Amino acid sequence: MLLPVLLVAGEPEPLGLEPVTAGPRVTAAQRKLVEQSLEQALRALPHVTIASHDEVKDSLAAARSRELMGMSGPSSAGPVMTSVVRASVSVSNGTFHVEARRLRVGTDEVLARAVVDVKASALGQVGPTLASSLAPAPLPRKELPVVTAELTPKPIDTAPAPVPAAERPVRVALLDVRATGEVPSRALVALDQSLPAELRKLERVSVISAAELRDLLSMERQKQLVGCSEDTACMMEIAAALDADELVSVDLVLVGQRYALSSRRFDLRAGRVRQTYLEQFEARDGEELLAIVGPLATTLYPERPLRAGRTRGVDPSVIRRLNPPPLSPWVFGITTAAAVAAAGVGLGVTVGRLDTFTQYRALLDTSVTTPVPGTSLTQLEARAQTQQTLSTALFIGAGVLATAAVVQIFFTDWRGDRGALQLSVGISPSLTSLAVGGRL
Repeated sequence: MLLPVLLVAGEPEPLGLEPVTAGPRVTAAQRKLVEQSLEQALRALPHVTIASHDEVKDSLAAARSRELMGMSGPSSAGPVMTSVVRASVSVSNGTFHVEARRLRVGTDEVLARAVVDVKASALGQVGPTLASSLAPAPLPRKELPVVTAELTPKPIDTAPAPVPAAERPVRVALLDVRATGEVPSRALVALDQSLPAELRKLERVSVISAAELRDLLSMERQKQLVGCSEDTACMMEIAAALDADELVSVDLVLVGQRYALSSRRFDLRAGRVRQTYLEQFEARDGEELLAIVGPLATTLYPERPLRAGRTRGVDPSVIRRLNPPPLSPWVFGITTAAAVAAAGVGLGVTVGRLDTFTQYRALLDTSVTTPVPGTSLTQLEARAQTQQTLSTALFIGAGVLATAAVVQIFFTDWRGDRGALQLSVGISPSLTSLAVGGRL
């Protein structure tokens, strides 16, 4: 029996996205927030492929580093852009004016224009409104020739299918988190240290972080390899020079009390973005940044399951280090030592007072049979009174310090969690596969 099958297909239109420009009173975090929202909204359009400014830089840097290192392999320059989006944001009287235009490449002819006026709290939601006005119309779908398929039963092949060769692990270079705004340093370090560990939980994923790249290569050697300085583009080029397959970048923006985190999974060999992630959430004590690590890894690598025995999410020990007790152990030690010292001095003064009292009694007994100067008795009495006052004050001080030491037990960072986040990530076992030729 013959059944006609009609196949249809459509091609997405390539669209460039330039960096958003900002007015003089717009902060870098606010500008980045608008850029993230617009990029994510454009990527959500089904008939458009987006090439952002950062992607173009990454693609050029990867191609350049491979050319310098004499490497070969599949690579793609990506689609040729037919139009490009330019956006700007300015502020006046507390209202942000966001304007975006879609221009034809080569002629700068304005194909579409969108304007949005919002308050600062809504900057992260301008993307969908702008994208709906800027989006090009879907290209007409192509009708392919009609083909026929013969639906006749075929004998079942009972021979076992050949076992495919084990898939080579994908080699991922992870850049440092690029923060914009007043992001707390401890929360940023915790996020930076948690991302590599989370990605390494995935099946057949080998990760090298930016910190590990810096450990592997001295800066002088980096310059010899790719002729660049210590910045994000430089680290991206080094990752490509080490023959990584993919590059993951993370941007974190803090505007007021709200975070916007975006991440991009870039295929260095194909020169295109494979997955993106964007999430906006309220800023609290920093643990909200670690809570996003698990969903981020899942979204960027949906085809990679967890390794056996691994669980999604940041280890509780890392969360504990994020907000450790505020006091160092040496503070407890000094307080305890001061309490012991005050008690010891107070005890010594008390012994001295008893000796003074003994002298006073002896002199008083002598005065019964022999005249003694009255000033001597007065001086001994005054000394005993002073010693009593001093010993009382010392014992009170020792008691206060001892009480403070007991309270400090519950607010002291006994595990050294506060200093743990200041350490750079060490070389991981995944790097033992680094060959002499500079390959992961």
